[in-house]
Amino acid sequence: MLKHGKRTDHLAETNRHIAQTEAHIVRQRTLIEQRARSGHPVNLAVALLHALEDALETFQEHRALILKQHRRLPRPRSLRT
Repeated sequence: MLKHGKRTDHLAETNRHIAQTEAHIVRQRTLIEQRARSGHPVNLAVALLHALEDALETFQEHRALILKQHRRLPRPRSLRT
C-alpha cells in the first residue's frame, strides 16, 4: 500500500502522463489531417493514433484506481483537520 506522499506523487505522475498523451493525440490528429490533405497514406499514422487513444484510456483508468484507493485509506495525522 502506498503512503500518502507516494500516493500523491503517483497521482501527479499519472496526471502528467495523461496530459502528455492528450497532447500527443492532438498532434497526431493534426498530422493525419495534413497528410490526408496532401494525398499521403495515413494508415500507420491512424494506427498510432489508436494506440495513443488506448494508452490514454489506460492512464485514465489507472488514475481512477489511484483516486479510489486514495479515498479508501485514512489520511495521515499531519493532514487531518
